[in-house]
Amino acid sequence: MRFVHTADTHIGASHQGRAESEEDFKDVFCELIDKTLELSPEAFVHAGDLFDRDRPSVKDICFVANQLLRLIRNRIEVILLPGNHERRSIRGEMAPQSILELLGAKVFGLAANKVFYRVQDVEFWGIPYVGDGEALRRFISEAAEKAKSPAVLVLHQYIYPPAKLSPILYPDDIPPVFSYAALGHWHIPFKGERYAYPGSTEVRQLTPEEAEVGQRRFYLVEIDGNSLSIETNYLTKARPFFYLDCAENEVAERMSELAKRMAGSPKKPILKIRVRGGPRMRVDEVVDSALLSASLTRKDFFIISTEAIRTEGAFATRAGAEQGHLDAAEKLFGDEPELLGVVLAMREAIIKAEAEGESSGASAPTLREAIIRSAKEAAEEYLKEKGIAPG
Repeated sequence: MRFVHTADTHIGASHQGRAESEEDFKDVFCELIDKTLELSPEAFVHAGDLFDRDRPSVKDICFVANQLLRLIRNRIEVILLPGNHERRSIRGEMAPQSILELLGAKVFGLAANKVFYRVQDVEFWGIPYVGDGEALRRFISEAAEKAKSPAVLVLHQYIYPPAKLSPILYPDDIPPVFSYAALGHWHIPFKGERYAYPGSTEVRQLTPEEAEVGQRRFYLVEIDGNSLSIETNYLTKARPFFYLDCAENEVAERMSELAKRMAGSPKKPILKIRVRGGPRMRVDEVVDSALLSASLTRKDFFIISTEAIRTEGAFATRAGAEQGHLDAAEKLFGDEPELLGVVLAMREAIIKAEAEGESSGASAPTLREAIIRSAKEAAEEYLKEKGIAPG
């Protein structure tokens, strides 16, 4: 018996509230359904977080219903497990997937008649997301006592490896009666010996781990008696996502490399860039300069998210550079104390103006004007104090 295993489609999610981003999640979901129809398995198993919210919009419910109807009409059993995003805070409320039962989908719940479904000779046992590790293990144990091989356990939980987050399960927590555990919740694809995460079908969190995923995927699982095979199938319509983490002086080079990787992409990519630099680094100016050097603009990206990291080392480097500037000024103007005084007074004024401009969020032209004005006023004030007429 063959079934498709997917999870974490998060219909209704978006980045920065953009409607086009919502469509990205739907585009790849449509592709998932298309490829499932091509493979013609006996079942389609979704291991949680079908929707991004526990109260999805009517539009999102209609979209999912129409897509799943394509499978149901082709006699593919649809089996759905509620995840943590679909968990209702009020006891007794149904998960949003429950409405899809009206179409013929099978939805797992904690009620006695909703923990088990059979497709041909394979039993599917599902436990919706549980936030308590002890309760989760008890539910799994109770299911194992009733299950008969061949059986599949469907969970939306973290398991080690790859996850290291609570509540955590271990491979040994999957009883041997289950030939396979179809998992969701972890957004990075991972295959164990008897369990697997397909990962999210579209980038959900802008992390380096999600950037390393590359192509999004789902699995075609086949169980034949004691035999198990897990075949990876790739999705091509997800929006590209790149993550750069580099020092300030490396940004231009890394951006040039990225420009080559972007070539031929049908969708503008998302970029998250984390820049490490000195205390006065203006991260957006650094990024814009690097884009220019790589013959790119912000319009070449769907979203650019920037983060500035100012480390101890960066401060130390900056402090060393400032001391070098003082030493150079002393060497050049040491024999002319009045001139050295003017230079140092202007330098202090420039530093102060830069700091004030950064804290106020002034634009680059405004900041330049403020720096020039401050330097000029400092020079005039110094000369006035020393009784030296300017000019």
